[in-house]
Amino acid sequence: MKVIIPIHSVIDVITNSSTELFVCNTSKSLEVVKESLEVMIEAYNKLCGTEEMYSFDSMFCEPRVATDEDDEVITDYSDYYSVPSVKIGETIIIEGAYDNSIPYGLLELIEEVFHAERLHLG
Repeated sequence: MKVIIPIHSVIDVITNSSTELFVCNTSKSLEVVKESLEVMIEAYNKLCGTEEMYSFDSMFCEPRVATDEDDEVITDYSDYYSVPSVKIGETIIIEGAYDNSIPYGLLELIEEVFHAERLHLG
């Protein structure tokens, strides 16, 4: 059975699927960043009573220290954002595991806790 959905305009086919990338200006270690993210996820699940219990792996890639490659990706977005400063080998990068994997309620918390600038990678 085919289901045909009528399209009213081009806007009807545009989605907002994007990955989030956080450039962290923090003195916290990679281990502390990951542990903190896990605590945030646990609290989010408890407080929001989410039916789908989120896990670290369903939301995030492994946090990492910035490389030249990260700096290039971030610089590519300079037309859209005020590009944060990246210190190769020092800045911690947190990346969403896939499109829209991080619940909205955690985005600002991550920015606050890790003094992070968020890039919405379209």
